[in-house]
Formats: sequence, structure tokens, C-alpha cells
Amino acid sequence: MADRINLSSSQIRYLLAMRALSDKNGAIRSARLASELGCSKPSVHTMIRTLSAMDLVKKEPYGAVYFTLPGKKTAEQYAQYYDAVRNVLGEYTKTDGAEAEEAICALLAGMTEECLKELCLNRQTKLNGKVQNKLAESQVN
Repeated sequence: MADRINLSSSQIRYLLAMRALSDKNGAIRSARLASELGCSKPSVHTMIRTLSAMDLVKKEPYGAVYFTLPGKKTAEQYAQYYDAVRNVLGEYTKTDGAEAEEAICALLAGMTEECLKELCLNRQTKLNGKVQNKLAESQVN
């Protein structure tokens, strides 16, 4: 994502929910999205129009919503960022529920691409170190 699109926390939250709700064909139903996010159908349609204008999704008339290729890549990247932030925060505090989700999305929206990538890299390095330590411990025993 060299040309990262600046997304708001709400836009990130929608992309992550859409990613989770897409079926095997990639289809996302607006009504299901509204239910999942606890918002109105008109709010979902407004956000779908916004994300469509950003070339992240496309909507069939009276039909499902689908990610565009850039949208899918963006959603996947933000899912990785979300998981990294959630895991780091989880080491220090309880990080579940809608309140935590909103806070993490706000953090993601405010962080630079470089910072997010570094966080993911550092998190992966730390996880790899833990795995290596466990392997070393199991070989000693």
C-alpha cells in the first residue's frame, strides 16, 4: 500500500466488518453489515457510497457489495494492523468489545503507514522469539 488512502476510524471499522462478513464469493449484504455494526441501513448505504467513491468497494444496484482489488488489499492490510495493535494492547489491558474495537480503529486512523508496518514487524519478531524460546526449552527437557 505505497499510496495509502487516509481512512477515518469509521471507514476502517466498516472495511474490517465487511471483510469478516464477506461470503465465499466476496459478497457483502448491506442489511447484515448494518446489523453487525449496530447502525442503520441508510448509514451503511452512505458509507458504501463513500467507500465506492474511494474505489474500495463496488455495489450492484439493489444487490450485494464487493471489494475492488485495491479495497481487498486495503482491508487485508488493515486487518493485519488491527491484529497487531490488539495483540500489543492485549498485553497490558483488556481489548475486547465494541469500545476496544473503536479505540483500535481510531489508533489505526491516526498512525502513519511506517509506524503501522514497524509495529507489525516488531510484533512478528517478538512472536518468532517466543516460538524459538519454547523450542529451545523443549529441547532442553
